Amino acid sequence: MVPDEQNKNGLLSTSVSFEYVKARLSINTKQLQCPQCDLQSDNLNWFEFRTPDASWRHLAGRQGFCAECPVCNIEVQNIVTKMS
Repeated sequence: MVPDEQNKNGLLSTSVSFEYVKARLSINTKQLQCPQCDLQSDNLNWFEFRTPDASWRHLAGRQGFCAECPVCNIEVQNIVTKMS
């Protein structure tokens, strides 16, 4: 895992392995694939994200996982695991 990185919107995201995601989710992430190039789940770039503290104070906070295709440079899936 790489250290937390904060983007311009204050969103914290950490690169994680597909094994890490599978261990924490009860849904079948194995069936995910890029809609443009058909790259499978285990080859996508996975990130764990958490919105800034201010969003949680305003009852708009989100936390979860995001899958991005490294070939097409698009977001394939956004899975929210916690929200306020």
